[in-house]
Amino acid sequence: MKVMLVCATFPPDRCGIGDYTAELARQLRDQGVETLVLSARTNGSGTVAGVCRSMRTWSLAETSRLWRAIVGYDPDVVHVQYPGQGYGRALLPWLVPLIAFVARRTVVQTWHERYSRSRALRVLLKAIVPGGLVVVRPDYVEKLHPMMRWSVRTHRFRYIASGPTIPVCTLEPRVLGTLRHRYLAGQHRLIVFFGFMYPHKRIELLFDVADPAVDRIVIAGEATPDAQEYRRTLERCASSPRWSGKASIEGYLGAVDAAALLAVADAVVLPFLHGGGKWNTSIHAATAQGTFVVTTSTERSGYDEPTHTYFASPDDVEEMRRAIDRYATTKRSAARSLASEWQATAAEHVKLYRELIEEKP
Repeated sequence: MKVMLVCATFPPDRCGIGDYTAELARQLRDQGVETLVLSARTNGSGTVAGVCRSMRTWSLAETSRLWRAIVGYDPDVVHVQYPGQGYGRALLPWLVPLIAFVARRTVVQTWHERYSRSRALRVLLKAIVPGGLVVVRPDYVEKLHPMMRWSVRTHRFRYIASGPTIPVCTLEPRVLGTLRHRYLAGQHRLIVFFGFMYPHKRIELLFDVADPAVDRIVIAGEATPDAQEYRRTLERCASSPRWSGKASIEGYLGAVDAAALLAVADAVVLPFLHGGGKWNTSIHAATAQGTFVVTTSTERSGYDEPTHTYFASPDDVEEMRRAIDRYATTKRSAARSLASEWQATAAEHVKLYRELIEEKP
């Protein structure tokens, strides 16, 4: 079996879905599936084995280049990951499933995020293409707009939870102690946010949830070009008289450095406006280190002991503050087997690919 994974950008480019695709490709190869990743070229990306950076851009002008890449590699399955920061506002990404279908390939799509009604027409361009549809949220299909749910009614659905894209930290306790001391900078408790910076992440709530008398806030993440104003808002919060010298925005951290920061944190706070869950790679990354996580949910509430995670109501600052006071001093073992989680994820994909290939006329 040959599989072509299509994603907007790929590591070392900074994109969570690119990180997810990289790990999925690695695990598929380990299970004997010949896998190629089709991505776009970016400055300084370098050469990565098994990655074809054929796409100069994702504009319609590159349609023939996309066609040649698909026909040239001759995959049994073309599996497209949505969305992706590198896709931008281009139209071609929405047409990849249709182009692959015309090339007589089995088409699979993974939808990592929900779509607003404003994008309905573009979503329809890919939704009408028959094949497999992987979702990373257990209730994704049920919450689709009725018209959208109708458009994908013939697809073979599969809910496959996201796996961690950050490794478990393996630094020695002495090194971690030094790192924690540096991050704390004289404070007593380390409160961390990790992930891309967007307004719907509600990162500004950390400055209300945390206590400047004892806490140090560290925000590890990057803002895309369309979120620079939000980054400036966070910078103003960090430099305010209440938090000056007690909060910092570290920017993007590589996987190893991010794992170390999450490992030394007392609490990772992810106050998402629409709630978090198994689909959030930031939650996976933090719980993999054994660190206490506070996030939000519209469906769950309270403390989840197996994952060492507390689910609060969105925007409920007081509830998040109480959770940190109660659970932040507790650390769990970081002995989770991330490899086994990803092996199961890849096996579910392989099973779906085979089912679709067998059904193909």
